[in-house]
Amino acid sequence: MRPQSIPINATIVMVGTPALHRTLQMADEDFQRYFRVTAEFDTIMDRTNKNLMKYAAFVAARCESDGLRPFHKTAVARIIDHSSRLVDHQEKLTTRFMDVADLITEANYWAGVDGGDVVYDKHVKKAVDHKRYRSALTEDRLQEFIEDGTIHIDTDSDAVGRINGLAVMSFGNYMFGKPSRITARVSLGRGQLVKVERESRLSGRIHDKGFTILTGYLNAKYGQDKQLSLNASIGF
Repeated sequence: MRPQSIPINATIVMVGTPALHRTLQMADEDFQRYFRVTAEFDTIMDRTNKNLMKYAAFVAARCESDGLRPFHKTAVARIIDHSSRLVDHQEKLTTRFMDVADLITEANYWAGVDGGDVVYDKHVKKAVDHKRYRSALTEDRLQEFIEDGTIHIDTDSDAVGRINGLAVMSFGNYMFGKPSRITARVSLGRGQLVKVERESRLSGRIHDKGFTILTGYLNAKYGQDKQLSLNASIGF
C-alpha cells in the first residue's frame, strides 16, 4: 500500500554552523533549491545603552521563567562585564545566551547558599570564580611549574636573541595565556632559516605560515644584492 500525499503549507528553518551550511551546498544539489534564504547570526553585539537594557530584560525574564531570585542592579552589571570578557572586548557583548543563562542559574544558587532573597554582584563573582576553578586545572599546574622553577621565565634581565611571548591556549569554553620563551640563534652559513618546531613536527599550519612570512621578509630585506651568508634558527 502507498499512502496518499497530504497537502501541507509549512516553512522549514534549519539551524547550523556556517561550515555545515557550506558542506550541504557543495554536497547536495537540491539544498540550494529548498533552502534559498540564508541568514547569518553574529556571536557578538555592540555594548550600547539599548543593548544593556535588553541584557537586563533577559536576566529578568530568565528569573521569572525559571523561578529564580531577583537580581540586584550590581549583579546585572557584573553579568554584563563578564559578557564583555567572554568576547575579549570592552565595547562588545556576547550573544551566546546559553552561557549567560548558566551563569544566572549558578549565581542564584550561591545566593541561596548565603540565605539571601536577592542575587548580588558577589554571588555572580562567586559563580564566575567557581567556573574558572573547575576549568583551570591545566593553567594552575603550569603556574606551579613556573613558581617552583620547573619552567623558567626570566622577566628581569635583558638578553640578545631571546624574548618572552604569550601563547593563548584553548580548552573548550576556557582560554588562558601561557608564557613562552622565543629564542633565536645565528651563525655563518648559506642563508638557511630553520624553525625548531617544524623540524621536530610540533608546529601547526598557522605557525608554519608565520615563519614562512618571516623568512620572506628577511630575504627581501637583506638578500636583494647578495645571498644571505648565515644560518638562523628560531625555537619556541
